[in-house]
Amino acid sequence: MKIKDILKNKNITAKELATQIGMSEAGLSVAFSEKGNPSLSTLRKIAEELGVKVSDLLDEDCTSLTCPKCGTKLKIVEE
Repeated sequence: MKIKDILKNKNITAKELATQIGMSEAGLSVAFSEKGNPSLSTLRKIAEELGVKVSDLLDEDCTSLTCPKCGTKLKIVEE
């Protein structure tokens, strides 16, 4: 995920972002770690706070998500 690059470009720290969206800094860090799996609502909060699209937070090669409950592959489509 490109969150670190976006934060750097907008001159915002992860701690500031976490506070603005009501998360702990540790929770935000875990969400965007290699094993993280942030919810769509979390991604939307982050994107809105940073003034970017949800797809901007994802790696370029990330075109689908897997539902953690049923395992269904979901294609990411930007409206």
